[in-house]
Amino acid sequence: MKKDVIIIGAGPCGATAAIYAARAGLEVMVFDNGQSALLKADKIENYYGFESVSGKELYEKGIKQLESLGVERVCGQVLSVVWDGAFTVGTDAGKYTSDALLIATGAKREKPPVPAFDDYLGRGASYCAVCDGFFYKGRDVAVIGSGQYALSEARELAGFCRTVYILTNGQRQTADFSGFEVCSSKILGIEGDQSITGVALEDKIIPVSGIFAAVGVAGAVDFARHIGAAVKGSSILVNDRNETNIPGLYAAGDCTEGIKQIGTAVGAGITAAMQMIKYVKSK
Repeated sequence: MKKDVIIIGAGPCGATAAIYAARAGLEVMVFDNGQSALLKADKIENYYGFESVSGKELYEKGIKQLESLGVERVCGQVLSVVWDGAFTVGTDAGKYTSDALLIATGAKREKPPVPAFDDYLGRGASYCAVCDGFFYKGRDVAVIGSGQYALSEARELAGFCRTVYILTNGQRQTADFSGFEVCSSKILGIEGDQSITGVALEDKIIPVSGIFAAVGVAGAVDFARHIGAAVKGSSILVNDRNETNIPGLYAAGDCTEGIKQIGTAVGAGITAAMQMIKYVKSK
């Protein structure tokens, strides 16, 4: 299915961008995983026009406004993003394409509960199979995770690596890992001095050269990295028009650097939408 614009995220930033793009006559699709940080806000008292409002109420009003404009909202988890001149967003339900893409998923990169994992970044530890999988061609690696995100990363690595282990760290599996060796015991730590040589579990040590984190669901920086967008730490780098270094790719809200408030997220969504409208109509 092809749309003019796809927006990943239905919080204040993504919803605002969708509203502006739809009002400009574009065909818009929004992906909503139901995990907006707005839903966790019990009481908001510093947002224009509302003396006091709950995050849930504000979120639901935004969704209702989207639906009134005919914006297609897909509830579910985005697993991958590919760019080849157009954008392809992969989900459990299928793949969707668009000319422009806005990442507005908030600030999220779930660090695996493994001691010293980040100390090994660049020395065997990674948050991105697409980015780093090739460096482990013909070698054994492990993916930490228990859901669809971990499965997606494992499948990516299977094209390069000799063996891909799934380490659930004691968590319940929510994906079908048929074809992969699953280790369900708790992770105690990482083996290796200058680089990773293995991972220690409660019941054994598995020799691997690389360990990839895929805990929970994919976040904004994961999607950006996969298609070559510039990132800095847990933020996607954009200019003052919310454009990334990839043509047609925009990022806005808490997944970028800056003040992380509802008001700034709404403003960034407007800015991104105006640029996407220009981009799509110029094609």
